[in-house]
Amino acid sequence: MNGVDEATARLESMTHLEEAILTALTTRNFGYSVDLAFVVPVGAASGTDHERQVRIELDGVHRLLLEGGLTEQMTGSPESINWGLGEVALVRVGSDGDHACTEVLWEGDRKIEVISQAVTIIEL
Repeated sequence: MNGVDEATARLESMTHLEEAILTALTTRNFGYSVDLAFVVPVGAASGTDHERQVRIELDGVHRLLLEGGLTEQMTGSPESINWGLGEVALVRVGSDGDHACTEVLWEGDRKIEVISQAVTIIEL
């Protein structure tokens, strides 16, 4: 109903987007929905031989949390930040019974959590 089982299976087949790079977090429909865009580089954990783009669409968003997990060095020298800040350790989707619970996790304290009515994963 809310897409959790299908999203979980898709993420498992894509090694939970390990080593993918988050390229965008955007809202749609006046904030009702949130989209997370990722690039899976060649040779990432999934063993892909070509770059892939994946979008996670989260509709009916009840909660959106972004914890930056920025270090003192990052805030002191933002010009030194590169693609590595966006490299994901794990993406997972679960359910609390009524809602889809999506987490994007990095090494360290950086994370995104979204509680939504529905989740859909699209490979572009």
